[in-house]
Amino acid sequence: MKKVLLIFILTVGFFFATIYFFPSLSDSECIWDKKFKEIELNGVVEKKYLDSIQHSYPMIEIRQFGIDTLIMINLIGDTTNSYYKIELGDTIKKSKGNNLIRLRKKNAEFAVTVDFGCKDPR
Repeated sequence: MKKVLLIFILTVGFFFATIYFFPSLSDSECIWDKKFKEIELNGVVEKKYLDSIQHSYPMIEIRQFGIDTLIMINLIGDTTNSYYKIELGDTIKKSKGNNLIRLRKKNAEFAVTVDFGCKDPR
């Protein structure tokens, strides 16, 4: 009986220690949100694909105007499905410090807010 009680206590203790010491999914969401806010975009969408090597993560490659730099954007965790609103050849602009992207298509312009579901943006 003592052995069963000891195993139960150790199991419950291990469970709570795991929850306490390892980051939750919401932490990942906030990390994705923070990284996306740090990016400044002003270019054209050159590639759009689901990266099969990275568990089919939605990826967009943007060629920056003026500096000829290619930026890869990983939209994993985006709850607004912005990946499906962005098309090859779209002009995309985004300022640092926010998640609002402005898309210019052939005959239209509109804004999309990328949301990773972070409950505690800091």
